[in-house]
Amino acid sequence: MTESAIERLVSLPSRAVSVFPDIEPFRSKNVFAASDPVNSQLGSGGGTAHLLAEAWRHAAESAGAMPQTFSAWLAASRKLLVHGSGESRRLPAYAAAGKPLTPIPSLHGIPGQRPDQVLLDLQLQTYERLFWFAPQSARVMVTCGDVILRVQRWLPEYPDADVLIFGLASSHEEARHHGVILCPTGDPGRMTCFEQKPTIERLEELEKTHVFYLDTGVWLLSERATMILMKKCGWDDGKQAFRAKVPDAYDLFGKFGTALGETPVERDSDISSLTCAVVPLAHAKFYHFGTNATLLASVSDLRYPAAEQRSFGHVSAERQACVTVQNADVSCEIQPELRNVWIENSCLATGWKLSGRHVLSGVPHNNWALNLEPGVCLDFACIGESELCVRFYGFDDLFRGRMGADGTLLLGCPAREWLTKRGIDWKESGITPEADIFEVHLFPVVGQENLDPEFIAWMFAAEPVARPEFKSLWLALPRLSGRELLSRTNVAKAAGDRTGRMAQTVAAQTESDWLKNCSEFDLSATAELFVTRKWPHPEVRGRCAGVPDLALIHDRMFRSAAAGLRK
Repeated sequence: MTESAIERLVSLPSRAVSVFPDIEPFRSKNVFAASDPVNSQLGSGGGTAHLLAEAWRHAAESAGAMPQTFSAWLAASRKLLVHGSGESRRLPAYAAAGKPLTPIPSLHGIPGQRPDQVLLDLQLQTYERLFWFAPQSARVMVTCGDVILRVQRWLPEYPDADVLIFGLASSHEEARHHGVILCPTGDPGRMTCFEQKPTIERLEELEKTHVFYLDTGVWLLSERATMILMKKCGWDDGKQAFRAKVPDAYDLFGKFGTALGETPVERDSDISSLTCAVVPLAHAKFYHFGTNATLLASVSDLRYPAAEQRSFGHVSAERQACVTVQNADVSCEIQPELRNVWIENSCLATGWKLSGRHVLSGVPHNNWALNLEPGVCLDFACIGESELCVRFYGFDDLFRGRMGADGTLLLGCPAREWLTKRGIDWKESGITPEADIFEVHLFPVVGQENLDPEFIAWMFAAEPVARPEFKSLWLALPRLSGRELLSRTNVAKAAGDRTGRMAQTVAAQTESDWLKNCSEFDLSATAELFVTRKWPHPEVRGRCAGVPDLALIHDRMFRSAAAGLRK
């Protein structure tokens, strides 16, 4: 069996796939991106099968020759899959682009970063390292696009098995939020079973005879295991196609995983015939990026590391994250006591007042005076070339449930109260109490030149002042739902706006900040970025107080690389 470079397969929303080749971090890598079929819910297993099949078809089309069989293509090289699509109801700001393309600021102690890095950059660093040491039988690595796994010590020896799951030792409190791999206490190399989010009581019972590991979502599959997964998703190897043209819905973790082990939770003769084992990762840490709270908590913990915790974003969401500002022009005062604030690709004029627990993205240039109450989030999604959809929501909103239900929240309060407080009845709004909030047309589309800060404040205020003209305006404007924003957002326009703000941010860096960041950068990639985008080089006159001399050496290496690219 021959080895070649790892092929990287990424699942993204359809709008993001169309612009993906133009996104800087991945133009030089062997990456294929696709999205699940429109209006489909394939699950993690079905999504894996679909992404593999689409990459195989793409490889055949690109070669312009008779296609290999799927099995032959699978055996020819290793495939690294990053699943990053999904509806992202709990992290609305980056739903349309997909969580792997979430912009991430420069982080502490991670070499090889980029000024324009996104979550996927950091994920690939770890995933490729883990794949590099895998046994030859491992053909496919399946990973999650809303986490970062940081491995800080030497890797253990990998067992040779059809299914290898990377696991972390943990506490009961952390384990109850995850899939858990159970192994006999005296023989942790064997795998008893895989359980999804067991209760603390169940874990306390099991620990008498077992050790357990958190499932990191990073799985290695042999060719045999991959073909069994394809079969479970409806693949017909004789016809080299899915029986229903698209994969059947199938859950990799809830169905395939629970059928693994010596005494599996679910019985499946095909899956139970596979050998399986755990790769325990000592001294590794696991960061989550699936919600507003976990995004802020994980970035805060990466920038200012906590010493002992292993899993970040669930338990650590309770920790008060700091203010994160990137690709933004912020003129308003940032109070020292502010916590849990994310400002990205935005302009905040001097009149803004923040109070904490905000996610602000896409805010256009403005001179507004807005007073944000705690927990208010604003997202201005690009629609077409000149319009913006104003999405207002609460920091902990789930965007799930019936509009008329008590537990369905909008801005942290029952969603139906949003209508009542603004004098809007169900009939005139065209909304029914039975409608899923994710499907409801709540968010108005406005030309950028017509944005009114008082109207915006009226939409997010906890106790709005009666403004009949704003009620009439909201009813008259075209409005989009959270689901429609997934397909209507102009991801390319948003990426272009972000690039422009990024250039301004780079130009405004102090000499000291540039040198500190430069020490963490992939200097070759950063030089190419500056030369391609014609960004001005930050001025460095010499040593800076508190900055090690090694940072100056990194700066000189960066300038040398940039000079070479201009020749």
